Amino acid sequence: MIKDTIRKLSSPDNLRKFFMGPIYPILVAIIVTVGYFSGLELYFHLFNMALAITAMCFCDSLRPIMIQVWTFVFQISREHTPATNNNTGIPSDYYFTEWRVWVLILSFVAVAVALVYFYVRNKLITAERLRSLPHLIPSLLLAVAFSIGGVLSADWDAGSLGFGLVQCVMWFVIFYLMLIGFTNEKSEELIDYLIYIASIVVIMLTVQLLEIFVTTDVSEMIDPETGGILRAIVSYGWGNTNTAAQSLTVTIPIMFLGVMRTKKREYYFVMATVAMVASLLNMSRTAMVVGVPIYIVLLIVTFIKSTDKRRYLIEILAIVGCIAIGLLLMRQQVAMIIENYVMRGTGDSGRYKIWENALIAFREDWLFGKGFFGLAKYFPGWSNTEFIPYMAHNTPVHMLGCCGIYGFIAYIVYRVCTTIPFIKRFDMVKGMLGTALLSVFLGSLFENFVFYIMPMLSYSVIYAAAYRYIEEKREESEKAPEGNSPYELAARTDSAADTVPLAQGQE
Repeated sequence: MIKDTIRKLSSPDNLRKFFMGPIYPILVAIIVTVGYFSGLELYFHLFNMALAITAMCFCDSLRPIMIQVWTFVFQISREHTPATNNNTGIPSDYYFTEWRVWVLILSFVAVAVALVYFYVRNKLITAERLRSLPHLIPSLLLAVAFSIGGVLSADWDAGSLGFGLVQCVMWFVIFYLMLIGFTNEKSEELIDYLIYIASIVVIMLTVQLLEIFVTTDVSEMIDPETGGILRAIVSYGWGNTNTAAQSLTVTIPIMFLGVMRTKKREYYFVMATVAMVASLLNMSRTAMVVGVPIYIVLLIVTFIKSTDKRRYLIEILAIVGCIAIGLLLMRQQVAMIIENYVMRGTGDSGRYKIWENALIAFREDWLFGKGFFGLAKYFPGWSNTEFIPYMAHNTPVHMLGCCGIYGFIAYIVYRVCTTIPFIKRFDMVKGMLGTALLSVFLGSLFENFVFYIMPMLSYSVIYAAAYRYIEEKREESEKAPEGNSPYELAARTDSAADTVPLAQGQE
């Protein structure tokens, strides 16, 4: 009987249902979180990658690995981080010594092989599909800019080429691989699934944040020089206060989309509010100037769109009250965080000088810039890791300094081309997912998010899911009789959530 049960559970159909269903993302989140807290993340990573490989062997969509692409970096513990985000301030060589580096490389090689098998088995790589990929020419122009940035400068080195190639992978390769992998997906179900896993990300990151405040004594949070809170206490093996806040901010519009289009309106509103509050608790001013305005605007939009405004207002007040009680229990820490925001005020934190120096570098090598590592001597800044170069904390300025006028123009062309599909035949799904992506770009006017690996992982997942939706609506529009455009039918997402069914498996 046990053998029959195991045989039944391990059948291809049941395995596919498991990997495509709602339990699998929770399992991945648990694996990542336990690995992060235990310091055994490398071992849990191998289990995580084994699950991803199995999923690709049985499924006809890359939907199952969305959560893994988005979250696998969140498993890097503080004790093993290759950055300075730990208690000692000294980067660890844990991942680069002995057998571990080879095991890590082999794990990704195995995933790459499984990915090839997935595309071959499902016959997804066809000439027609490749020709239909969006923005190929703008992407190629920008990829060339990343690759040859600084090539004519005396400050260029191979590191700039290497980092440029990494940018090509993060900006283009992952997006295209995911988009092709979504070919067999129904976009409406895919969007609901994206909303669901984004809520899991909010929970994961909030748990990691709360662990810091729960395990750190209040006296240890005080900076002996200023008397304010030490921002350094809020650090993760995978990032710092700014990158953590950004990882939460990008989920806020997605959570409000969940409020609008699913039956779990209260759950997703809680998650949107938690994401906003947690981003602020990370003491990131970027979260304040980007995340908070987005939250307020979308709160108003969802209220206007609600068909039962009285009920929604009561829910808002109840949830805000619960959040307020939670913050009251952490009132000492919260008071210190508020004081930190007040003390730092609206100062530029040296950014004006950084921007000025980047423009000086641009004037010296205006055609192709200095390269990603060529700007080091121009910046009075620093980097948390040796393999991440100093940056200008502003995307257009950084493109001028690193990749010159060619890179700047290529970036603007790419950005315009990728924005148009979200504006053309606008609907609420495009608006919300576009706002999520916009939060990354707005934050990158003050930070370096678009050039970091982790933010671009979530960006690629969101962008690929959004573009699958855009593709499907365009295909339906071309097939629909005149006057019956599916874009008109898509207005259902603008109405109350109660009229929109959940994706399969999310009831």
